[in-house]
Amino acid sequence: MKITTVIILLAVHNMICVSSIEANNIAFGKPTKQSTVSYSRSSERAVDGNYITWSPSHSYECTHPNESSTSELSWWAVDLGGHYKVTKVVIYGRDDACCSHWLQNYDIDVIEDPHLSDKWATFQKGRTSHCHYQQSSSTFLNTTCPLDVKGRFVRIKKRSNAFLLCLCEVEVYGDLIIKMTEESNPHKTKAYGFPGKVYNGLFLQKMLARSNFECTNQCIRQIGCCAGIYNKATKECSLMRKSDNNEETIHSFHEDDDCSTFLI
Repeated sequence: MKITTVIILLAVHNMICVSSIEANNIAFGKPTKQSTVSYSRSSERAVDGNYITWSPSHSYECTHPNESSTSELSWWAVDLGGHYKVTKVVIYGRDDACCSHWLQNYDIDVIEDPHLSDKWATFQKGRTSHCHYQQSSSTFLNTTCPLDVKGRFVRIKKRSNAFLLCLCEVEVYGDLIIKMTEESNPHKTKAYGFPGKVYNGLFLQKMLARSNFECTNQCIRQIGCCAGIYNKATKECSLMRKSDNNEETIHSFHEDDDCSTFLI
């Protein structure tokens, strides 16, 4: 897998701190959808960073479709927010005794954006690349996609509804494609940190992130993003682009003690 190195320079008390980030799970906190939902166990549970089936409070932590609501083959999908050359997909299934055999007989596909209205109703019309077919049951899968598997959406779809498609966590790894006719190359990017400040740009996307470094990395991967704002209280990462009428970044901040902004 190619590695993207991010150099972050954070000015604190007249000192420059330098850190590097390796390419991370690009599915974490991204928008998701599944064919049906049962018991409010919705699709985003597969990208929330929680890998277990049950929490200590006996709360169910995985996705769960409604097996009786439709004859459609069950599927789950994540929107990566941009086109990627997908190199690897990791899946965690249920590990409890009753249902550890459920995760079997499914395909992993990567789908290009068809650029049609109503994203979730039309995304499956996009050009599809096949990453992997898993026939046997397993509570954990770590699979490498063939070369040239690329797209914006990663879909996991059953070939039979004999067992439910319950996913506890899905990780996706890959390299951002700047143009669909060209593959992205490893590069270095500088990001300048402003603790306690929020950048007043135009909103692009919001997601969960485990650290300000991960938030900055997501901004670097998002076309048009110039600032990643990490809120340490809510663990939210807001991606922003420059305002059309306010290009001077020195005048584009307001104070917020919970946030740190990283300008790319």
